[in-house]
Amino acid sequence: MSMAMPEWLVLVLGITGIVCFMLMMVPQIHKNWRSQSTDGMSLALVVMWHVSAVLSTAYFAASPNNSVAVSLSFAVFAVCCGVCEAQVVAYRPSRTNEKNSCCVVLGVSSLLHAVSAAVACALFAAFRAMPADATYVVGNVLPSILFSLGFLPQMYEFISRRSVQGYSFGVTVFDLVGSSANTAVIF
Repeated sequence: MSMAMPEWLVLVLGITGIVCFMLMMVPQIHKNWRSQSTDGMSLALVVMWHVSAVLSTAYFAASPNNSVAVSLSFAVFAVCCGVCEAQVVAYRPSRTNEKNSCCVVLGVSSLLHAVSAAVACALFAAFRAMPADATYVVGNVLPSILFSLGFLPQMYEFISRRSVQGYSFGVTVFDLVGSSANTAVIF
């Protein structure tokens, strides 16, 4: 005999999962900004997650029973990934002028956001035209694989440096809380 979870609890857990996912990269952005460095953060992780987020944004927006909240959470996550990528450019060690690093982050992230939005729009159209099975693989399975594999470069970073310095474990906390909330909703 199974008991259904109260609807209010499903809603609270779902919102918690979505908000935690949207904000997952914010602690890393803040840590990078405070230290004016991205040393210790794996760029490969961020790029893989960014690609995943763009694919997922288009997939969930194009699905017949789309959820605006889910699509928006992936889009916000993609924006945060773009900011982290721009910080890599702005805070690289060879830069001597730290005064304009904020302008570099703003400019590079704006360019990345424009490209991401254009790619998401093109994927949206493609997903609407593709067969359902192909859409599912490209828009749902591939991003899941990329999200999972994204942790490997970060683990390599930890092991090769023998240090976790530069990585914000706030990312992990948001990921753990959000994933737990989403998993609880499923069961």
